[in-house]
Amino acid sequence: MVQNQLFRISPDIDVVISLLETFGLTSLNDTNFFTKKTLEDNDTVTKISEMRDKLEEYYLPCKSMYVKDITSKRCIVILRQFIRVHDYTLISKEKYINSKKVSIYRLIESDKDIIPSKKKAVKPITISFK
Repeated sequence: MVQNQLFRISPDIDVVISLLETFGLTSLNDTNFFTKKTLEDNDTVTKISEMRDKLEEYYLPCKSMYVKDITSKRCIVILRQFIRVHDYTLISKEKYINSKKVSIYRLIESDKDIIPSKKKAVKPITISFK
């Protein structure tokens, strides 16, 4: 039975852990940061390409395009999708390192208040018709 709009079966924790290890992370509670440069150093793209058949089993047939033509950007998308099922999310911040703008990624639980709220305070509005 389909669990959501992306996966035909919900990814188990073992697959998520093996996916995290390709990024240089040890578990979902790992608080280390990583960048696209880290992905190149860990050779993440080729490791995930080797896991392609295993990952493709979880996706719906129409969504299996995510594991074709894997790039570093696609690797991050795949990770986001797999950890979202287990109530985790991937946040990114931009920092300047050696005068270059770099995106830094980190795992957090979805229910944490670390993510800044983009909602503004709602002021009461009164409309009167005369």
